[in-house]
Amino acid sequence: METVFWSLVLAAGLALLVKGADLFVDGACELAARLGISQLVIGLTVVAMGTSMPEAAVSISAVIKENAEITIGNVVGSNILNILIILGLSSRCLWKKVRSGMSFPFLPQSAYCCFCRGLTEKSAYWTG
Repeated sequence: METVFWSLVLAAGLALLVKGADLFVDGACELAARLGISQLVIGLTVVAMGTSMPEAAVSISAVIKENAEITIGNVVGSNILNILIILGLSSRCLWKKVRSGMSFPFLPQSAYCCFCRGLTEKSAYWTG
């Protein structure tokens, strides 16, 4: 019986999330249109806020419950996932040919510097 209850709570939360997102987008578009902001800026801002709001909600909730570790994991994990998804999807959508003589010597050098720093210095998670 408890499983049915939590399934209904999950379904209600999902329905409210979808409706809230719809109202948020409609309100943001209406406000920006009244202020004379272009459609491109409206779209980019709404997408940026829409992708950041779940992380912000989880982080605020974790801080209120005094669970700062979840906040750090949330920020790092969401950034890594966003970078990998964007790079992966953009590489699948647009193929670019690279000339064979073209090289990027700074990439191996920066990786080597980061590796050496990790071996020689102690670093805590709050230092980055």
